[in-house]
Amino acid sequence: GRNARVLAHLAAHTPIAIVAPAGVYREQYMPAAVRRMDEAEMAEWMTRDLVQGIDGTDVRAGFIKMAVSDSGITDNERRALSAAARAALATGVVVASHTSGPAAGAHALAELDTMESRGLDPRRFIWVHAQNEADRAVQREFARRGGWLSYDALSPAAEDKFLALVLWALDAGYARQIMLSHDAGWYRPGEPEGGAKRGYTYLVAGFLPRLRRAGVSEETIRVLTVENPQRAFAVRAA
Repeated sequence: GRNARVLAHLAAHTPIAIVAPAGVYREQYMPAAVRRMDEAEMAEWMTRDLVQGIDGTDVRAGFIKMAVSDSGITDNERRALSAAARAALATGVVVASHTSGPAAGAHALAELDTMESRGLDPRRFIWVHAQNEADRAVQREFARRGGWLSYDALSPAAEDKFLALVLWALDAGYARQIMLSHDAGWYRPGEPEGGAKRGYTYLVAGFLPRLRRAGVSEETIRVLTVENPQRAFAVRAA
């Protein structure tokens, strides 16, 4: 479950800007109450989180986070995606979707079809885990249609892979459609000291210096790390 009050407390007592999502995860984790909703009810539920507050609080969500199954987009997931598009249109927020697995690219394009069928601009859709699609022709098609490529799971162990991917995307002209992140920071309450954790410093301390050494300009780095997230997560007039 979500704890909006904890997020609000953390935001108030740290210099970190926290943006909480509305939405629902893939089929396997959908609450029974959400499964029973039709598309209109789902859209209303997400919209309520965005304009009134999450779970009865006054903490409003700032974007919509979805997910699809690796094996294929289920009927419930497709209905939820349609509802997310409707809620995004009504509120002006962006939709991001966890899309991975061996058919990640095909699923991302199908999600984009769903977004467009409900009238949502592809520029308001983020493909989370786009780095998992090895076929760059698929990434190229997704970017050509206007969607965001989110390259996450950055880590020292995968530095060479991500460097090659980002340089390819920059060379292909997608500098203003790329976002970078860690997909890290796990904390396990049942383990001593929270278990093994991955921090949130590698992007700045390790990967950006590597981009500079590869010849990426400070202007482009600012686009990737400041301007793109600002544009992607900006709330547009509905």
